[in-house]
Amino acid sequence: MRARQHHDGIQPDTLALALTCLATQFPDRQLNATELCIATGIGRTAMSKISAATDTPFALRKCTASRLNAWLQTHPGFKAS
Repeated sequence: MRARQHHDGIQPDTLALALTCLATQFPDRQLNATELCIATGIGRTAMSKISAATDTPFALRKCTASRLNAWLQTHPGFKAS
């Protein structure tokens, strides 16, 4: 059985590890919502609600993992969505 691959041939586990490393090694690196879902493990539905919130941590459809984590500290219900 072949391992499931991302659309460009990258293994999902490899992609998740790479994005997590980027977010950790470069805390000011801006990621889009899809990349943040993969790097943080937050689901797409919750991330959509976060990006649509009136006080969203996203700017120009991107956000740093550290800014997202800080925002989630004051909005704990969003991660559980």
